[in-house]
Amino acid sequence: MNFDIIEPVLATLLGFLAAFFAEPVKTTFLHKRKVQNLRKALYKEISSLVDSIQIYMDASTNEAINMKNFSISSFLMSDFEAYQFAMSEPLLFYELPESQYINRIYKHIQLFKSIEENCANSKAKKELSEKYIELIIMAFEEGKFDRRLLKKIIPNRRQVRINK
Repeated sequence: MNFDIIEPVLATLLGFLAAFFAEPVKTTFLHKRKVQNLRKALYKEISSLVDSIQIYMDASTNEAINMKNFSISSFLMSDFEAYQFAMSEPLLFYELPESQYINRIYKHIQLFKSIEENCANSKAKKELSEKYIELIIMAFEEGKFDRRLLKKIIPNRRQVRINK
């Protein structure tokens, strides 16, 4: 029997089988990585929203600044790019266990912006801001969000409230 022919055929067959079984594993790992990156981007964007609202609230306590001339939209620099990407990739987004909570947060920010723009009273604007921040922190405290990722993203000054 001629082993010179069997050896390359066997190596080719084994290489084909290895590639055949490795491709689904690679695809699964890439998909999980995409979902994890989407989660991280959304968490960072939500954290940025909270920071922007906090800056707005701090400015509203300063008597020298007339907050009637400012809207929350001027403080919310984000175009919600992570959320828009998530909505363009619904199969990825709805794999996140916290997707419904994230949806609520973004729906509330849209509602918050529309109410705030029609409100002329700066005290009412500040109360709205405080309620929105409380809504986000309450969502974090319910444990529906990944606490390890939150600890990496959210600055230490706010972690005390979230880790209760």
